[in-house]
Amino acid sequence: MLVHTVEAIKSAYMRIASHFPDGYVEFWLLTLIEDQPGLDAPTRYFTHKSACPGVQSLLFRDFDDPNGVLEALREGKFIHGYNNYVEYFERITDSIRAHQYCTVFPTAFKIGDVVEAVIAIGCAAVQNKTLKMLVTLRALTLIDHTERDRAAILCMRQRYTGSKASAAGMTLRCKSPYGTEPEIGNTESAVSWM
Repeated sequence: MLVHTVEAIKSAYMRIASHFPDGYVEFWLLTLIEDQPGLDAPTRYFTHKSACPGVQSLLFRDFDDPNGVLEALREGKFIHGYNNYVEYFERITDSIRAHQYCTVFPTAFKIGDVVEAVIAIGCAAVQNKTLKMLVTLRALTLIDHTERDRAAILCMRQRYTGSKASAAGMTLRCKSPYGTEPEIGNTESAVSWM
């Protein structure tokens, strides 16, 4: 699915760039994350007031700012406006395969989850008097976390049984949370026999 998204973003870039002279819109490049194609769609909690005069600031939701730290930073030169707002959902499927969506904390998302992202594409002027196309995150929906759960279970099994657990023929490796000193290895062996 990422391939289709990347092609759609390239197409949007070509449409945007076609309205300006050659070289005026900086090239958009796909992000590589650990040698894998990825989509860098950041969002910011704040915008400088000079970039959006007259815009009213929104309050932070409790799960975005449970301790009020961001709310305290908001006062002064910055606002938390609609363009800084990201929504987080989880899709719940019931027994008759009907979907419901509930709001979740941003921390609900982990590596390995299947998600649906809503992005916005826009342009911003940069210092060298050109435009840069920006992809920003607007909403994220957790669709499925079974692969993440399976990987975590396999990691636990591998850690405590010493066996090479695998899913679909692929060995999953977890980093050891401790060193490999001899007494730790002896303790690990003793615990795995319990």
